[in-house]
Amino acid sequence: MIAIDILCVGKLKEKYLKDGIAEYAKRLSRFCSLSLNEVEEEPLASSSAADVEKVRQREGKRLLARAGNTLYGEMCARLGLDADSEAAMRAAHPR
Repeated sequence: MIAIDILCVGKLKEKYLKDGIAEYAKRLSRFCSLSLNEVEEEPLASSSAADVEKVRQREGKRLLARAGNTLYGEMCARLGLDADSEAAMRAAHPR
């Protein structure tokens, strides 16, 4: 069975969205297992471009840590990138 893991930043607060996701997961359960993994949202000090980029970098690292090395390694392999390269980091953290 296929496993689909959805990684997202922040907590889902709205009840209608939680209900919709639960219904969608129920419908998909015949075909795959679906899990929603939420990571904590990083506080934003200001809306300056530099602060936004710092927050994106920290949240991106947190998402990669949750996803594990296999996802990052698979992404690099598919894109033909060295996992330690600057291009791989840009691909992992698109703007």
